[in-house]
Amino acid sequence: MEQANLENFKNLEELKKEVEKGVSSPEATPQEKKEVLGRVIEEKYFPPKAPSGSSSTNLTDLTEIEKVKEQYKPLIIELIEIAQEEGIEKAVDKAQEVSKNNPYLLDAFHDELVDKYFYLLGEG
Repeated sequence: MEQANLENFKNLEELKKEVEKGVSSPEATPQEKKEVLGRVIEEKYFPPKAPSGSSSTNLTDLTEIEKVKEQYKPLIIELIEIAQEEGIEKAVDKAQEVSKNNPYLLDAFHDELVDKYFYLLGEG
């Protein structure tokens, strides 16, 4: 990934503290930390998902999310930049506005956001 000026990233220190609080032990694996980061970002910034019949994501959903990641790659990059410059809240608001609450776009953006911030936190 490209080098970034970490001081310019909104929410970075706050997320780092939340991850540290959320991991079960100081020896937590990077995967455990990434899962905590994903939950923190989802709970703090993303709208609650409509209840579905299953609590797990099925294979069809994963395939659709991957398709959306490719289809909306420029938009997702723009949303990441908004998160960096203006904060995650504004980026999520923009994602909701342009997606018309498309759950696949929101999931794809969430995944990319977690990946980016996980990398910036020095965990990835």
